[in-house]
Amino acid sequence: MQVIVRGPVPVPGPEDIVVDHAAAVAFSASQQRKSATGKLLGPADMPSGAIFALDLASEPLAKRLLIDQESLGFPFHPRGCSLFSGPDGQRRLMVISDRAATEHVVEMFDVVGTAYESVALQPVQTVADPQHLISPNDLVALDSNRFYVTNDHGARQAFWQTLETGIGLPWSTVVFWDGSRFHTVAKDLEFANGIALDHTRKQLYVAATRSKRLYRSPWDPADPAKELTDRDHIDLPGCPDNLEWDADGKLWIGADPSFLRLSIYTLGLTPTAPSLILRLNFDAGTEPHVEEVWHDATGEIISASSVAAVSGKGPVRRLLIGQPFGNHLLDCELRDATFG
Repeated sequence: MQVIVRGPVPVPGPEDIVVDHAAAVAFSASQQRKSATGKLLGPADMPSGAIFALDLASEPLAKRLLIDQESLGFPFHPRGCSLFSGPDGQRRLMVISDRAATEHVVEMFDVVGTAYESVALQPVQTVADPQHLISPNDLVALDSNRFYVTNDHGARQAFWQTLETGIGLPWSTVVFWDGSRFHTVAKDLEFANGIALDHTRKQLYVAATRSKRLYRSPWDPADPAKELTDRDHIDLPGCPDNLEWDADGKLWIGADPSFLRLSIYTLGLTPTAPSLILRLNFDAGTEPHVEEVWHDATGEIISASSVAAVSGKGPVRRLLIGQPFGNHLLDCELRDATFG
C-alpha cells in the first residue's frame, strides 16, 4: 500500500469527511477550533463553521462552500457527520453541531444535485435533546430519520470531563434516535468517538479513543434501540477517531499514535502531533485484521489525523485525510499493489 501526498487543500479544521460515491463528491465538516496563538476556542468564540463540497473528479481537488452560519441563520459549529444514501436516490447528510458550550444538536440536510457543480444542502430538521446529547462526537445514519450518536464524555461539568479523559474513566455512551426520541444503547466506553454500522455483517463499531480499541457489537436491524451489551473489541496501535467505509467494504480509521502527544497538542503546548491512518480488512473466513496504511511521525504534514475517506475502486484511488485543529486537509493518491 502506497500513499502519495498530492498536497494540502485549505479548509479550516476539516474534522470529518464523508464520501458520496454516487456523485463523486465528498462533504467536509469544517470548523476553526483554535486561535492564532493555539488557544482552544469555545463555541461562543469560534467563527462560523461550514460544510464544503469537494470535487473528487478534479485535479487538483476543487472545493466549494455549501453552507455556513450566515446562510443558515443560526449558530453552526460542525463536528462528526454521516451521509445516508437510499435506494431511491435520496441522500441525507446528518451533522453534529455545537451551538453553545452545553447546547448540542444534530442538523439534518437533504442533499440535492448529482454532481459537484449542482450539489446543495437543504435544511430539513434539527434534533435537540440535552439529556442524551451530552457531548456528541460522531454519528452514523441508519436511514433518513434514525441514527446512532456517540457521547465522548458522560460527565457534564468541565472538571469531571477533564478527570474522565485524564484517567480514562469509562463513562461515555452511545445513544439511538428512533425518529421521535433517544434511547441509550451502550455505556461504559472510554471516550467513545467514531461510529460505523456494518449492514451486511449486522455489527456496530465504536472507536474508543482513550483505550485504543475498536468495540464491535452484534446489531439487530429489527430492534435498533436494543441495548448493545454483548460486545468484544479489536486492539489498535493508536487512538481511533472517525470511521469511514470505502467502496470495497473496508473500514478506514483516522487515528493518533499517542494520547499524550495528542493531549498536549490539543492544549497548544506543542505545534504538531503525529498522525496515523489504519484500515480494517475483512478477509473471508478470518477475523478482521488491522493494517497500518500511513504514518506521519512528526505531524509536520498533518497533525492529529481524525478521518480517512477513500473514493473510487480498484488499485488506484483517492484518499482524503482530515484533522480537527489545522487549516487544511490532505489530498492523496492511494496505490494498492495487492488489490484483487
